[in-house]
Order: sequence, then C-alpha cells, then structure tokens
Amino acid sequence: MSEGAAAPNDLSAQVTWRGVCAKLRAEQGLTDEAEALAREAVRLAEPTDFLTIRGDALLDLAAVLRHGGQSSKADESIRSALELYEQKRDVVSAERANSQLAARAPAGDSD
Repeated sequence: MSEGAAAPNDLSAQVTWRGVCAKLRAEQGLTDEAEALAREAVRLAEPTDFLTIRGDALLDLAAVLRHGGQSSKADESIRSALELYEQKRDVVSAERANSQLAARAPAGDSD
C-alpha cells in the first residue's frame, strides 16, 4: 500500500517504503531482492542533504545485510549512518545506531 500511495516526488516516502519492504523480504528469505531494494533506497537518498533519511536508509540496508549473514558490511553501513546522524546532531538516531553496533553479532559471518 505504501508503494502505491507514495508520490513519485516524495523522497521520504519512496525511501521509506523501499526500506520497509526490503526488511520484510529479508525476513522471508528473499535476500537478493531485499538487498536490491535497500540499496535502491540508499541510492535515492544519497544525493540529498536529508541526513536523517540517508541514515535511516543505511540502517535499513544494515538490517538486510545482517539478516543475510553479512555482519561486517552491516556494521559499515551502521557506521556510515552514525556519521550522518552525528553530522545532523540527531542524538536519538545516533544512539539507535550505536545500540545496533553494540548488539552486533559475533565474528564468523559469511563476509
């Protein structure tokens, strides 16, 4: 529904629906499709100055990567999001990213 309701020029909605769908597909085991959607969301957000939206897209990508067993790549994505949140001085989102890094899976992933 979100995809259909999102106006083509509504960047926030376009990035958000892709992130949500990506995480749902990852949960369903559709990791390639999930990663493609999450990376598309990052690509859409990247050229903008909407630092929080960019960070959120990176956190969604990290969730998909972690679900697919790519923990070190997920951590890189989280660190990139954290940098954006800190640049924006978005303390709440930065803490969310820090919490995800602190709770990361042990070494030995499939990277």
